[in-house]
Amino acid sequence: MTTQSYLRIVSIFSALSLLVGCGKTTLHTVEVVTSTNGTDRLIRKDWESVRRSRPNEKSYNAHSLVWQCLKSGSWADQLTITQEEFQKGSPYRRWITAIHSFNPESAKAILKIAEGDAPMNSSAVTYLYSWREWDLRNNTEIKTVRVCADPFEPFLSQTEQSTDRSTKSTLSSEDASNAPPSER
Repeated sequence: MTTQSYLRIVSIFSALSLLVGCGKTTLHTVEVVTSTNGTDRLIRKDWESVRRSRPNEKSYNAHSLVWQCLKSGSWADQLTITQEEFQKGSPYRRWITAIHSFNPESAKAILKIAEGDAPMNSSAVTYLYSWREWDLRNNTEIKTVRVCADPFEPFLSQTEQSTDRSTKSTLSSEDASNAPPSER
């Protein structure tokens, strides 16, 4: 085979692979939560993949959780927990889906975690979402704060939950009093 033939085959293969579905994967900062003192922040990063054959469809895979401190006017990495490090210690696939809050003094955060209910090599798995208190220095769960009813459930503190319930009760009472007599 001549060099020219070889280059032609490589060019054709490259062109086909681009058309068939190879795409682009980039690292994105998807969430930043700054501490109340303003000198620390927690960043969640994900890989974003886009296939050339379906440019409007994006997929995401967890990359890391990064704690940064403001030093001399610049942000510097204090601690990084990669997805591989986060996965250690669990036989079930898990990843961080959201950050609620972060306390740099205690090195603790409230994180929403997605975790499978079956080992990683299982053919069927359901992912459960929960808010958990996490020890960042030791990369360990302290406790489960609450299991979520759905993947998009926001974190609500005890006060917010009480306010939410009382607002719903008030709305329900108002709805009932405004309803026609036949529906009361």
